[in-house]
Amino acid sequence: MLVPPNFVLSEDDAWHAVQQRVFGTLVVGTSTGFEATPLPWIASQDASGRNLRGHLSAANPLVKFLQSPIDAVILFEVADAYISPSWYPSKDVTGKVVPTWNYVSVHCHGKLERFEDPAELHRNVHELTSRMENEREEPWKVTDAPKDYVDQLLGGIVGVCLRINRIEGKAKLSQNRSSADATGAFTGLLREAPGSTLLPHQRNALKHLTD
Repeated sequence: MLVPPNFVLSEDDAWHAVQQRVFGTLVVGTSTGFEATPLPWIASQDASGRNLRGHLSAANPLVKFLQSPIDAVILFEVADAYISPSWYPSKDVTGKVVPTWNYVSVHCHGKLERFEDPAELHRNVHELTSRMENEREEPWKVTDAPKDYVDQLLGGIVGVCLRINRIEGKAKLSQNRSSADATGAFTGLLREAPGSTLLPHQRNALKHLTD
């Protein structure tokens, strides 16, 4: 993707964003065209490097292309929000402002491989479930379901792991505007979209602008 220098996220910051996000779209180019599948992912790091693990339905058309590792990218749309030109102080000075969209996006590139070992599949499903359930008052656990039922479902999925070799991170957060306009965009979001996930990232960008 196009990443102007002032929008670049460091690889470590981009990886941190991925660790917070979970849901991303897997895109693979195949002999019959592109295949794209949205999936939840578990981000981890081991001696081989950073990787993302998830699972596909065995019926997914992508499975037949995974007889050996293939090039793939996973797209994480971390946060986004519409930015109104009416939030910029410069609107009242020059009028030379237009709407835009601020966002944080991370693309993880690498080799995608499959795994079907039942123990590894079970561990992956367990980790994902724990990640999403642990903050609930009464977390649901994989062991709450009958073992034979879980085993049957595990037989219908194929594990996938992206071995990451490149991470692109972009944070377009009004860094190309004056500090006054960037602050105006931030306060506009606070006022009109207080629940936006963009706000923490926008706050960090503002800190860099005003340091």
